[in-house]
Amino acid sequence: MGTEAAKGRGLPDIAKVLIPQEVFIEKVRDIKPPVEKAVDDIIYALTEWKPTVAEALKPPLLIFEGKDYQDAVDRMNASFVARHMSDGMPLIPPTKARVEWMLSGVDLSPDEVVASFPDLYRPITVSNIAINAAMAGARPEYMPVFIAVLKALMQSRAPHFMFGSTSAFAPLIIINGPIGKELNVNSGVG
Repeated sequence: MGTEAAKGRGLPDIAKVLIPQEVFIEKVRDIKPPVEKAVDDIIYALTEWKPTVAEALKPPLLIFEGKDYQDAVDRMNASFVARHMSDGMPLIPPTKARVEWMLSGVDLSPDEVVASFPDLYRPITVSNIAINAAMAGARPEYMPVFIAVLKALMQSRAPHFMFGSTSAFAPLIIINGPIGKELNVNSGVG
């Protein structure tokens, strides 16, 4: 189990043994050396390894610069598209101020884990949701709905099918009740 997978399962500080993927896909003619190393690592993990109090693993901060603000935004958008982290629609930079503004919509710790991606075991924190919402141009009052939708989606069977199929899937989210009216969610004709 990799570091992010362990963290997603609530085990950020656990002994891990990594076996090269080549062993599983038979690209290595002699698998004896990597297997022997893995066995040694397993023995170490079971007999000598001691947990440490690890600080929360945080992804590196991405910084985009340009000749002016628009150039920096354009570079950010191009980078996200190149990394397949965007649908091609323009993103709004998730500045610290903008993310803090998004977080003002909920009374939750930014580090609180809301859900974990099935199969990938990647933790989804309130901060992750706020960053993505800020980039999409959302407002703080949408945060409780985003969190509720994400919790519901991750508890359903849908994500498993979305990650493991050759077909295209898109979840349908229906926002109903007073919150829909309060947030002025489009309803009715069209």
